[in-house]
Amino acid sequence: SVEARIAGKANNETKYAAALFGFPLPPILEDARGKTLILVDHSETCQAVAGAKEARILQIIDHHGLGDVMESKRIFAKIFPVGSTCTIIFTCYQEFGVEVTKKIAQILLAGIVSDTQNLKKKTTTEMDRVVCKILAERLNISSENLEMIYAEMKKAAKNFDGMTDEEIFNSDAKDYVINGHKFRLGSLSFDDKKT
Repeated sequence: SVEARIAGKANNETKYAAALFGFPLPPILEDARGKTLILVDHSETCQAVAGAKEARILQIIDHHGLGDVMESKRIFAKIFPVGSTCTIIFTCYQEFGVEVTKKIAQILLAGIVSDTQNLKKKTTTEMDRVVCKILAERLNISSENLEMIYAEMKKAAKNFDGMTDEEIFNSDAKDYVINGHKFRLGSLSFDDKKT
């Protein structure tokens, strides 16, 4: 009975992958107050959807490390030091004996390719490589085609057409709180084409 939601507007890289593989993006969850949540790919309340502090956090699945989520009730947390949370989610499917459908394989593969920069990022692990290979073989996607898909995802990530300055600034920004001071940190990749 779980429904997927996203905490904000999807970036262009995510929109490209969704269009390429033909899967619809989940609706945006505007406010989580009074809801039960499973946090995926983050465990910091300042990075979560609005109202997360007033929600029941049931589970955390993340590859970043344990954040500041405080939950008085029992909580399940699965945190592995891998390059992509999608790698962890694949292992959950295996552990529970649930078939990875073609659509789920596509979503997980896109996430791994994005997070690990097509297995070239320093945080990429052997587990990421194994899962990526399994998913690519399941989908009959060669390493050459995967490289082309990643190149197009990178190009989409650097495309800010139709976005406001605020949307660009927030497209890959994360909030942090250290010693009571809240700040936002983000990074952007873009091509500076002189015309």
